[in-house]
Order: sequence, then structure tokens, then C-alpha cells
Amino acid sequence: MSVEPIQISGKNLGQLALAAEFCPRCFWLRLHSQQRLPYQIFPGVFSSIDAFTKKVTAAHFAQHHRAPAWFKNLGDIKKLIPVPHHSKFRFMDETTGILLTGAPDDLVLKADETLVVVDYKTARFTENQDSLLPLYLVQLNSYAVIGERIGLGTVSALALIYYEPMTDVGADDVDSVVAADGFAMRFVAKVLPVELALDKIPLLLARVREIYDLQYPPTGRAGCRDCRLLDGLVELLASPLPVEERERLESRLWELRGELEFAMFEQGILSEEVRAHRVALLEADESTRKRDAVQKRLRLEIQAVERQLRGEARGKLSD
Repeated sequence: MSVEPIQISGKNLGQLALAAEFCPRCFWLRLHSQQRLPYQIFPGVFSSIDAFTKKVTAAHFAQHHRAPAWFKNLGDIKKLIPVPHHSKFRFMDETTGILLTGAPDDLVLKADETLVVVDYKTARFTENQDSLLPLYLVQLNSYAVIGERIGLGTVSALALIYYEPMTDVGADDVDSVVAADGFAMRFVAKVLPVELALDKIPLLLARVREIYDLQYPPTGRAGCRDCRLLDGLVELLASPLPVEERERLESRLWELRGELEFAMFEQGILSEEVRAHRVALLEADESTRKRDAVQKRLRLEIQAVERQLRGEARGKLSD
């Protein structure tokens, strides 16, 4: 039996590894919306820093024929391997029908002809970053699986390189960072080896398929902030429109239907007889709609008067 194909990035797959923060309901919604969620803003400066980081690394290799000094903990580095475009750095897992995507920041070839998957993070390594390590472990192992499956070679190591911005500036440092046309920010590299665990990926892909195939969203994690915000949006959207606004929109809808009928007649799509018949139906429907609207308004007014009379009666009884 064929299964509906799914596409997921290595980073999004890593959400499953955040045990304490993982919400099955949110994950189901993300999968079925294909990660196209509203109100998502990613500052462009981070993309610029990421691109600059890769250029600095590549330029150092090109000029000095060796890796930057902070790569020394990764072993005997031979050269950089070009990372294929993200449209090619992917593979379809036939067992689950899931297309695993994403691309590392760099691939490094060691002297023993094995590969190191490297991903850069522009952040300080803090407790919050530490809590994200399970996600990053899955992300980098996903890249390793893809790299091996598309024939780039055997992956022997994974590493995160944190580029920590140095934001403290003393009086003695100002002249070293300020120029006539701006200023420079220094970044300090910290290398963090990541466990190579390729066997985790098939199990997580199977879990993705299991969640995706549920007919309805599963129960969310207790206390999930995103679930609470989503429920608030749904409740807001479900709030009934004021009577006047609803009637205005309904009236405009009927006007548009009439305009459409006329346009179809003008273009020869409707004959005169058919158009006359449809106009008569529209007018009859419009008359019925107006009658129903008047009756509804009268009911609301009667209910308001009844509430007022009941209030006055309770007031007299209490006196």
C-alpha cells in the first residue's frame, strides 16, 4: 500500500528528541501545514553572518591550504568538500516514504578520506543551548545519513562550532573595532564534538510517519505554550461577527453574485432566458434573506425587552 510522501528537514526531525518540550499536537500541525506557519520572522542579519562564516572558512583554506586553528580538535583535516545545493542534498527513505532534507554548513575531508559534518551556530554556548543539544545531535546525524546515502563518503565525526559574539568593549578596545565607515564585531570559536549515532534516524523517521498518519491532531503536551496561543487564535476567529457587519458582508456577497451573472451574460456564457431565470432566483433568495434578517433582528429586540422586563420585575420584588 502506497503512503503519502512527507518532507522533513533534519532540524525539524530533531524536535522529536526534545523530550521535555516535545508536543505531538504541534508537531502534527507543523507536518500537515508543511511548516508554513504565520507570524514567522527570521532576521536577515543571521543569514548574512552565516554566509560570512562560510566564506571566511573557505578563504582560509584557499589561502593557507589548511584549516583554521580552531578546527584542530577535529583531527587531521585535508580540505573542504563542496556541500551540494539543498535541492540535491536529500534522500527518500523508502521504508517510511519520507524525504529527509537539509544541508550542513560545511563538509571537511580528513586525511583518512572520511568526512566530518560541521554546522555553525552564531550564539554563546549557554544552558539554553545545552538543552538544544539533542535536537542538534539529530540534525547533524541526519546530514551524515544524507551525505552517505548520496555517495559523498563515510562520515566519521560530527561537530558544532559556536561563534560567540564578543559584545564587551572596554575603553582600550574601541580603537581596534571602530573604523571610519563603521565598526567590527569579533567572534570567538568554540568547537563541540557531537555523537555519531546514525542508527537514531530511521527510528525517528518511523515516529514521524506514525504521527503524520493520525487522522486528527493528537493530544498536546500539558502546559504547551504554543498550544495555548493557537487555541486563543482559534477562539478569536470563531467569535461571531456583529449583526450589522455580518449583514453588510452578506449584502455585498449578493451584489457580487449579481455582478458575476451579468458578466457571464455579457461574455455570452449565459443566454438571456437563463440569465433572467437566475436573476429571478437571486431576487427571490434576496427577498427571503432580507425577511429572515428582519425576523432575526425582531427576535433579538424582543429578547432584549424581555431581559429588561425581567430585571425590572426582580427589582420590584426585592423592594
